[in-house]
Amino acid sequence: QRVVPLLTKVDPLTIQTMTYNLVRGIGWNALFMLPLVIAAGPAIKRREPVVLAALCGIVLTLFAMTVILPYQGHGWGYRYIHPVLGNFCLLAAFGYRELARGDKAWTDGVVVMGAAITCIIAMPANFWSAHSFVRPYVALTELINQQDADFVIIDDERYWGAVDQVRNLPDLSNSPIVLAGRFMTDDQIQLLCVRGSVKVISTKEMVATGMVGYPRDVAAMDPNPCHR
Repeated sequence: QRVVPLLTKVDPLTIQTMTYNLVRGIGWNALFMLPLVIAAGPAIKRREPVVLAALCGIVLTLFAMTVILPYQGHGWGYRYIHPVLGNFCLLAAFGYRELARGDKAWTDGVVVMGAAITCIIAMPANFWSAHSFVRPYVALTELINQQDADFVIIDDERYWGAVDQVRNLPDLSNSPIVLAGRFMTDDQIQLLCVRGSVKVISTKEMVATGMVGYPRDVAAMDPNPCHR
């Protein structure tokens, strides 16, 4: 039921999504990585065993993820190539070897320059990007924790990304207990009202924390679900 639809229904945005994934993956690695991987071309043509094994690992992984799950959700760079980062490093090493055979000093200079640009420009940019992405979720979590209630329901019908902040301890000993509004029925909400105090985090409050997304045109939850 899960695999067959993946093989028979082709998402028209698959190639576009995978292209974005690969660009992000490159952007979150040392900037000299890709040029050195490309420079490993002669070793690939010679069919050196280690080089072919490393390349096949990358190609097979990308093919599998293109078919099974092009969209990675949240992740720094492209998280589904993390298991084959070692393969990329090996290919880059072989690429360095190929270039160094011609002019080692020039090759060393390229690597040093790539590392410097990575440290001075790419890393700060990536850190700022990660900070900007996480900040609204941190603010929403702080808002949830500040509520003086036994249960907090997040009105996540419009902003589905907010469901990521529904986090509770395995034994539900945390307070407040957090729930996702779109998965709850009116009867379940009324049962919570019987068991304790309930607070709804509205869409307006989530927007105030900086949450962004693709709002769906649905009705907002009752801000006072227990007052009926």
